Amino acid sequence: MRDEERMFISMSDESIHKFIAILNPAARVGRLAGDVESIRQAFSESGLDIQVALTERPLHAMEIARNATDTGRAVLAVGGDGTVNEVARGLMDGNTSQTMAVLPLGTGNDFARMIGMASSLKDAIAQLKTGVVRSVDVGRVTFVEGETSTSTFFVNAAGIGFDGYVATIAPRYKGWPFNMGYLISILVSLATWKSGRVVVRDLSDPGIHVFDQNMFFMTVGNARDSGGGYSINPRASIVDGKLDVCLVAAVSRLRALRMLPAARDGNHLSLNEVRYWHSERIQFSTDTPMPLHTDGEVQSYAVDRLEISVIPGALRVLVPHHAAGNL
Repeated sequence: MRDEERMFISMSDESIHKFIAILNPAARVGRLAGDVESIRQAFSESGLDIQVALTERPLHAMEIARNATDTGRAVLAVGGDGTVNEVARGLMDGNTSQTMAVLPLGTGNDFARMIGMASSLKDAIAQLKTGVVRSVDVGRVTFVEGETSTSTFFVNAAGIGFDGYVATIAPRYKGWPFNMGYLISILVSLATWKSGRVVVRDLSDPGIHVFDQNMFFMTVGNARDSGGGYSINPRASIVDGKLDVCLVAAVSRLRALRMLPAARDGNHLSLNEVRYWHSERIQFSTDTPMPLHTDGEVQSYAVDRLEISVIPGALRVLVPHHAAGNL
């Protein structure tokens, strides 16, 4: 199917004016809790109908989203990538055709950036009012830790190895100014990270992409950015039915530091240590268990094996009208 044909069948011009907003009051290091009334007022002034549900604990957003079926409202994730991840997982678990929308009032906002959402409250609400619905891809990861197998979903990226290790450190520095927390987390993590030998196989194209050596990290991206603006998977699209694999062989700490600026801007793909390709399904195994994150949220500290695959067009997302053709 041609790209323009895929876009035509996956875009809807239906207007959405009713939302159930799942708001994480802990977003922006707790500052979002004080903005609830101003958010309500801004929606009211715009003519949009909003009901607010505040999360009270980890995974509560997923529970609320799962139970939001048949409400006739789009489910609005208010916060950062962690809230977006939980809302998307809840909708996927609920096997619903409910539409997800995003109000990017968190710290990283990588998925919101991918779909073109504005960072200001006023502009983002205007985009929601005139937005269109796209059917976007979702990633599924099934991982094994010891004897336990777990499956979950992601909309942005899944990372294992150093990428996952940074995610275990990052919460300590989340409140740092100028969005410096992730960079500080990388620098701190480099001091103690040790690479291990892994085997990665592309199950959608057997024999073409095989990696069997020491690995620094692997990030499998549905979207382009991770870690609050690091363009790890710069060629990714959330509507192409594929995932982008960025795999980096083991490097020294000094080499990693030298590679960092290139990774920030997506200019790292030509480096000798980097393998990059599109895939529909990959398999990973290691004798050195490694930490795993999805959308920046730590899922495990010691993964032995995992499989990551794409579910094309699995989630309906409200996106700004001007950005709908650039996903």
